[in-house]
Amino acid sequence: MIEWRKDSILEAKERDRKKKETENVVETLLQLEQQAQQERQMLAQQMADLELAMLEGGNTNV
Repeated sequence: MIEWRKDSILEAKERDRKKKETENVVETLLQLEQQAQQERQMLAQQMADLELAMLEGGNTNV
């Protein structure tokens, strides 16, 4: 009986650890996706600025 409880406690701790690891991975992925989205937006803005500068006479010092 004591051995069963010990195993049960260890299994619960292992489940909690895995759950926390999963939550950490998900949070990291969300942060990376947000960062990538911001970088895509910044790149799109830079490309638009460059295109506008080229249309306005070739001034690429943006």
